[in-house]
Amino acid sequence: MNNLLSHSVMGRFYGPLLLVILVLWTFYRAILLATDSSLSLYVDEAYYWVWSQTPDFGYYSKPPMIAWSIGLVTALLGDSQLGVKSLALLVYPFTAVAFFLLARYLFDARVAFFSTLTFTTLPGVTLSSVIASTDVLLFFFWTVSLYAFVRAVNENTWRHWLLLGLAGGLGLLSKYTMGIFAISVLVALCAVQAYRQHLLNYRLYLAAVLAFILFLPNILWNIQHRFPTLQHTYEISRLENTGLHWGELGEFLAGQFSVMGPVGFFVFLALLAGAWIPRGAAAPSKGPQHTGLLLSFSLPFLLIISLQGLLGRANANWAAPTYVAATLWVISRLMQAGRTKWLVVMFAANILLGLAVFHYHTIVQVLGIELTRQTDPYKRVKGWDAFATDVTALLDAHPKTKLLSGSRSVLSHVAFYSQPHRLDGVSWNPESHVRHQFDIVTHMADHIGEDFIYVTQKTDVSDLQSRFDSVAFLKEIHIPIHSDFAITYQAYLARGFNGY
Repeated sequence: MNNLLSHSVMGRFYGPLLLVILVLWTFYRAILLATDSSLSLYVDEAYYWVWSQTPDFGYYSKPPMIAWSIGLVTALLGDSQLGVKSLALLVYPFTAVAFFLLARYLFDARVAFFSTLTFTTLPGVTLSSVIASTDVLLFFFWTVSLYAFVRAVNENTWRHWLLLGLAGGLGLLSKYTMGIFAISVLVALCAVQAYRQHLLNYRLYLAAVLAFILFLPNILWNIQHRFPTLQHTYEISRLENTGLHWGELGEFLAGQFSVMGPVGFFVFLALLAGAWIPRGAAAPSKGPQHTGLLLSFSLPFLLIISLQGLLGRANANWAAPTYVAATLWVISRLMQAGRTKWLVVMFAANILLGLAVFHYHTIVQVLGIELTRQTDPYKRVKGWDAFATDVTALLDAHPKTKLLSGSRSVLSHVAFYSQPHRLDGVSWNPESHVRHQFDIVTHMADHIGEDFIYVTQKTDVSDLQSRFDSVAFLKEIHIPIHSDFAITYQAYLARGFNGY
C-alpha cells in the first residue's frame, strides 16, 4: 500500500518538476545568449529574418513557417539578436511538454520524466535550442503529430485525428522532410497488428486531406515560382552525382553520434542489433507493441536520410526527428529493465557536451588554447555586426545608393544589423540563375540608372565595367576574427546602372 501511494505521489510530482526544470533551463540559455556579445546571428537566421519582413506562402529554400514564426516572436520581443533566437528558446519547452505527454501516455510519468530530460539534453537538441532554424519547428510538429497519432489509433477520437492533420500540415509548412511522417504512419499501421484496422479508417484519410489543404498554398507558391525550393533541395543533396558515396554515408552516420550523443547512439545501435540485451524482462506498458510503434517513427527517417547520403549528400541534422521516438524507445527499455546506470551515463555525457557547447570559449581560455580557424567552431558567426556597420557607413557616406551583392550573407546581415534596417539591398545576378531568395524578389532591371555600393569578395570586377557608367574601388572591408581568419570583402561605388 505504501509503495502504491509513493508511486502515485511521485507520478503527480514529475510533471510540475519537469516544468520547473524547463523554465530554469530556458532562462539559463536566454541569459547566455543575452550576455554573449561575441557571436552574431548565423547566416540562415539573418536570412530568415529578412524573409519575415515580407510574409509569403513560400521562399527559395524553405516553406514559410520559419519566416512566419520569426516575424511573430520579433513583433512581440523586438528585432534584436535575442529576439530572433527567442524562437528556439520559446518553442523547445513546448516540444518537451508534447514529448512528456506522449511518453506518459505510452508508459508512465516516471519514464516520461526521465526520457524527456534525456531528449532535451541531446547534443543536437541542445545546439538547435539556441538557433532559430527550421529544425526547431520540425521537432515540435513532429512530436505533436506523433502524440496525436498514438492517441488517435488507440482511442479513434475526432479531436486526435484532427490534431494529427493540423500538426502534420503545419509541419510540412516548416520543413519538407515532415513528409516522412506519412511513411512512418504507413509502416506503423502495418507493423503493429492492433493498428492495422486503421488502414481502412476514413478518419485517417480526412486527417491527411486536412494536412494537404494546409500545405497547398506552398505548393501553389512553388508552381508560381517554378519550384525553386525543389531545385534548392536537389542541389544541396547532390543527387546529380551518380554512383554510391560511401564516404558521405560514413560521415553522416558518424555525425549521428553528435546528434543523439555518443552514449545514446551507441545504446540505440546496440539495442537494434540485439548485441546488448537489457537485464531482466521489460515490464508491460500501456498500449500494444510499443517497440514496433516507436521504431516505425525512427528507423524510416534514419534510413531515408542515410540513403540520401549514400546517393549524394546528407547533413547530420537532417535526420534529427529520428531521435524523438528513438530516445523514448531507448530510455523506456533501459528503465523497464533496470539499467539505470546507462541512463545516468547517457544523461551525464549529454550535459557535459551541452556545457561544452555553451561555454566553449571559456573552456579553451582556461586550457590556454589559442582560438584559430581550426580551433574555433564558432568563427563563422563572429564579426558580422561589425561588418554590417562598415557597409552601412559606406552607404551613409554615399546618399541615394543601395547595397548590391551576390551574397545572401552580405545582404542578410547588413539588412538585420543596420539601424534603421536597410531592406532595399539588391542581388547582383547577371547569369539570371536563382541562388537564393534575393534573386527571386530583386531584379536589376527595376534599377536602371541607379547607383550602388557593390560588396564582393572578388578583386576583379571587370564584369561591372560595361554595365555601369563608372565603377570605383572604395575600400577593403576587413574584420579580423583570429590571426588566420577574417571576414574580407571589397567595396566598390558603381554609378549609373545600364542593364545586364
